[in-house]
Amino acid sequence: MISYVFRRALDILKSKPFMLWGVSLLCVVITFCVKLGAGLLPVISVPIVITLEAGMAALYLDGYNGKEVNSKQLFKGFTKECFPRVTAGMLWQYLWTIIWAFVPVMNYIKIYQYAFTPYILLTRPDVSPLDALKISMKETEGYKARMFGAGLLMSLILLAVIFVFSIIMIIPVIGWMVGFVGIVASIALFPLFSGLVMAGFYEEAQRGNFKQVYQPYGYNTPMQNAPVQNETVHNIPQNQDEASAGWFCAQCGAKNSHQALFCTRCGRAK
Repeated sequence: MISYVFRRALDILKSKPFMLWGVSLLCVVITFCVKLGAGLLPVISVPIVITLEAGMAALYLDGYNGKEVNSKQLFKGFTKECFPRVTAGMLWQYLWTIIWAFVPVMNYIKIYQYAFTPYILLTRPDVSPLDALKISMKETEGYKARMFGAGLLMSLILLAVIFVFSIIMIIPVIGWMVGFVGIVASIALFPLFSGLVMAGFYEEAQRGNFKQVYQPYGYNTPMQNAPVQNETVHNIPQNQDEASAGWFCAQCGAKNSHQALFCTRCGRAK
């Protein structure tokens, strides 16, 4: 899965490098100005900054899906309908991230468990801020280890690239210029690539791709091959019309599209 997401993210980055970099730079500049202008008033700066972060995550998701990318998407969370809910959800995520920061190992697990929260907040308007975190924890099951592995691999690749360009800088004049530009470009593009990769994990999780479940024999097998034990099958469509109409969650009763693998309200698996 990691190689698949990496390849797709790299293709998107190659096709839209300047637009992604430009919007990312705009986000950094606005964030800096907000922190500088309202540094002593975190009650103002924090909601703006975290909502911008959520908007950037949604932009990466659109980019991963091949949709148009522009600066308007960065402010998607500032609409009248979204801002209170997105801000509250992001604050809730950061609060729990801070709480778990004092527990070794678990803090890393929780970071990846909460990783889907901004995407959920901006793509599912019927999900409450508190439920967004719960749904993220459910939907990251089977993906956390891979997201951690992808993050570690990206960091190692960045260090390797910087090391290579550092060696090139030993060459007089031209080597120094090439090495310097290479290092700056690598550092500038790294956040874009990692943003697309994380958005890719969310998108593939929604599609149910590469889902893994634990087996009692000590190895993982694809979800579609996993045996179902002591499970009641709910909402099996009896005909084509019923299949196209969607399914109802057995836990909260919410109606979902037939492609959805998780309930959009409570996060329960289909």
